[in-house]
Amino acid sequence: MKKYILIGLTIAASHCNAQTTVIDSIFYGGQYRSYIAYIPAIYNGNTAVPLLYNLHGYTSNAAQQIYYGDFRPIADTANFIVVQPNGTFSQGLRFWNAFYQGPPNDLAFLNALVDSLKLSYSIDENRLYMCGMSNGGIMSYYVACDPNNRFAAVGSVTGTMDTAFFAGCNPSRPTPVIEIHGDADGTVPFGGGASFVAIDTVMKYWSNVNGTNNAPMISNYPDIVLNDFCTATEYAYLNGINNSEAVLVKINGGAHTWPGASIIFAVTNQDFSASVRIWNFFRRYKKNLLSGISESLPVTDELKIYPNPSQTTISIQSSSNRKKEIMIFDMYGNSVKTISSVDAQKPIYIGNLASGIYTVVAGSSIIKFIKY
Repeated sequence: MKKYILIGLTIAASHCNAQTTVIDSIFYGGQYRSYIAYIPAIYNGNTAVPLLYNLHGYTSNAAQQIYYGDFRPIADTANFIVVQPNGTFSQGLRFWNAFYQGPPNDLAFLNALVDSLKLSYSIDENRLYMCGMSNGGIMSYYVACDPNNRFAAVGSVTGTMDTAFFAGCNPSRPTPVIEIHGDADGTVPFGGGASFVAIDTVMKYWSNVNGTNNAPMISNYPDIVLNDFCTATEYAYLNGINNSEAVLVKINGGAHTWPGASIIFAVTNQDFSASVRIWNFFRRYKKNLLSGISESLPVTDELKIYPNPSQTTISIQSSSNRKKEIMIFDMYGNSVKTISSVDAQKPIYIGNLASGIYTVVAGSSIIKFIKY
């Protein structure tokens, strides 16, 4: 199959950068398997960068997924490669075989595609991530269940685990997962049914695999857009093995849709971007650390933030007496405030921050707070 390369130019005052979109395929399983890759302008090939798979849903395709669940603006600043593979056809409709009972073996294809991409690009093997919409989210969980899973973390929007592989799920290590799902989803019901596992059951399963706290930290997202007719609440199971987590963002009143998408139908939450939230979740994880390869991981301090939520100031309490620099990141992964170890002992002013959810990183410890 021919390779097509589409180049977009971004012109700055003194230089010119080019974002590259590559349309290509590999021959696997007796057929050509196509994909669309987005290479950000800041990628230079000298440093290994993360790779993120963005899988389409049932009846959709790679081109549609690019625009619906768009990671390109995030990749442009965070410097990672986004790949949208295509599933194969079943009765004329594209799908992912997320319950392998015969060809095609999509698990093997997705691994083979990683190996093929590594021949052309400098990819960090410890920072492979996978997420998807609906059937693509189901496929992401299927990959996470593989005992030879190469992906550091997985995400799902409107997907779940399929009952066909739930009982046989056999992860060999903690795998951070994030699920974004509407409780009014009529396609993949929040409460499960037929071949779909209930979302609460899925989260409890991965909470157990990852060894997190039994009870989640619950945060209500600011209802920024009132006319989207839904709200969002995050349930974060924290303090897992090697800092792994299981996070659910529940869209209260949400349909089978991708929050923050520019293409809006049914009830689509616009209070946050699912793509941004997923990347902000993924970016913290590396497979080698989750696998326990590093035997000298620091002990995680127990952090507490109060008041939470807050409008003007927060105070941070640590179970350790060690003084440490504190960094605060927004949901885009941008550093918005750095506090010295001396100033960290005082109330921290946040009145100048926009309303939203922020992540505090202090040494090896991570905690979230809401600014309203």
